Order: sequence, then C-alpha cells, then structure tokens
Amino acid sequence: MALSDDDSIERPALRVIDRSLPKSEWTHAGHFAAALWPLRNRRDLTTPDEITNLITRYNEATSTADTDAGGYHHTIRSRPCAPRQAICAIMRPTRRFMQRFRP
Repeated sequence: MALSDDDSIERPALRVIDRSLPKSEWTHAGHFAAALWPLRNRRDLTTPDEITNLITRYNEATSTADTDAGGYHHTIRSRPCAPRQAICAIMRPTRRFMQRFRP
C-alpha cells in the first residue's frame, strides 16, 4: 500500500473506521493512514479513548484478539508522536498533503 496522495491515505483510514479494511491491509502503511487522516479530518477521533475504541472495534471485526502478544497495545498507541516528521521520514507525501500539517 503506497500512501502517495490524500486519497490513498483516506481510503484505508475510512475502512478502519467502518471496520471494512481487510486484515491483510492492516500494514504499517495502514496504521499510519488510520492515525494521520483523523488528524486532518476528524479531530474528534484522535482522543486516547476514541483511538482505543476504534482499534478495539476494528480488531473485533477482524477476529484479532487483544493479548499481550498481539492486538491493541494502549501504551504504544498513546505515546506522543510527531505526525509531520513521521510522514516525511516514512512516506514521502505530496506537498499538498503536508501543507495541512503546518503549525
């Protein structure tokens, strides 16, 4: 999954939200898309409680158990992140997308 434009980030993010993303597409890129898209479009989904709810519901929909070895790990997910730096380092997004994350 290449995250090269706004649509390629929006599609997997919305599919996590509606729980229709196939488990095989829940890759590192899928994780980034699911984390980044709400920062721009749905700030109400970026609170720690909402993040927990979204991922827990997605895991239930894909029959992924939340255990010590897999599934949702709140301590990892809730750590502070620097979205702009993470995007630049990993995905090389379009300039148009990055302009949305300027301080």
